[in-house]
Amino acid sequence: MPIRTTLCNNDFDFTQATYDDVYFAFLVKLPFRFRVGSPFHCHFEAQGDNYDIWIRNKPIEAATEPGMTLPALIRQGGKVEDLWSTVAVIPNKGGITPDELAAIQTCHGDVEKAALESLNKRLFPAMQALNAFVVGYHTATGEMRGGQRLKAMTVHEFIYSIAWEVALIGIPLAYWTALTINELFDLKAEKELRVVASLTGELSDLPADKLAGIGQAIDRLNSFYFYELAFEAKAKMVNTDYVGALLMAVAALEGAHGAYTTHVLESKLPTGRTGEDKNLEENFIKELGFSLCNKLTPYLLMDATERPSQELIQKAAKAVKYRNEIMHALRNAAGMYRIRTRTNAELSDAFSGALQLYDCYRKALEKTLSAGPTTPATGSSPPTG
Repeated sequence: MPIRTTLCNNDFDFTQATYDDVYFAFLVKLPFRFRVGSPFHCHFEAQGDNYDIWIRNKPIEAATEPGMTLPALIRQGGKVEDLWSTVAVIPNKGGITPDELAAIQTCHGDVEKAALESLNKRLFPAMQALNAFVVGYHTATGEMRGGQRLKAMTVHEFIYSIAWEVALIGIPLAYWTALTINELFDLKAEKELRVVASLTGELSDLPADKLAGIGQAIDRLNSFYFYELAFEAKAKMVNTDYVGALLMAVAALEGAHGAYTTHVLESKLPTGRTGEDKNLEENFIKELGFSLCNKLTPYLLMDATERPSQELIQKAAKAVKYRNEIMHALRNAAGMYRIRTRTNAELSDAFSGALQLYDCYRKALEKTLSAGPTTPATGSSPPTG
């Protein structure tokens, strides 16, 4: 659970405080080690904002011996956590509100009176900045491991890895150097510090009818991967990874559409097909392309009762369009990547459309599978040419 506190310059004139005098720092305990000297500093820009990242590694010479195993390290008096890096992520702008600035200017040095809730708004950008650093570190060094696999953190992982959330008032950014940064890293908990923690989601038992289908759902995982893709899409959206969620949602949609289309066409096409006609149901999607099939399949193969609305089909088509912008790095006339011009609201709306249409295909497929196998028509293959 992160501990929240405020540090300020004792000589600071609070009545003259400006927006630039207030910023935040997040001290994060990582589950891996950056292989850098300690302390290590990097200043960079991410998504239009400036950040400073400081890394502290504990000196653990014994753990660097070739072939040293974790049990051996522990027997020598160390802990696994000693291997990992602690990082201070410092957004250079606090982005506080006018009311918060006024509260600081009138607090007479009693910073507990100035509740800085804008800190919460810096959490997600700070996580994005840390993830950008992880990718940059890997790109520059080629390293993918540091005791454990490097990873970009999700929102939940980031929040639960934060040891301290610190509001900094009247302390210039230039104050933090290799000689002073340990003042942040060495913070100790005191009684008066407020502990920030929360639980999300309900904890009560689910009704039995919702649990009854678990076994069948697991069985279907053996045949269809799109269930896992849909799960990953939702998990990414929970973590506000809009681009990742959209990609996974369209992948799930494409998988469910392909499974449904193939199953229905197999039941309608004659058996005993050979040559070019042997894989007609697969070629149907390959030749037409998913974007076109996605618009035609509901009208060609689905009953009116299970057919999605035209509005939903178009909404999902936008998700496919955004997916293509990402995968093909498409640019607009000004030379900007098109996906960078999309807002989170647009990506979220397209994501919703993709998953809703996915559910239509999934339910239709499950309905046909539950009805049992159908008997295809017999006879020669359809004419070609």
